[in-house]
Amino acid sequence: MPEPNTELVVPVLINGAVFATVAVIVPAFLLSRFTRDIVGRSVLVIFCLSQLAHTSVLPFRAGKC
Repeated sequence: MPEPNTELVVPVLINGAVFATVAVIVPAFLLSRFTRDIVGRSVLVIFCLSQLAHTSVLPFRAGKC
């Protein structure tokens, strides 16, 4: 097994944090401002579950697990 490239760890973590901010926090804020409470929560739950499914399936498809 090749040795991991440690130079990529910090940029990948920063990229993940930025993506999480854009993908979760911004829609949550917009939903809380422009929709009724139950509609916003429902859409946010569906969105978060779809992101969880994508994040869980991606490593298996890449053969990493």
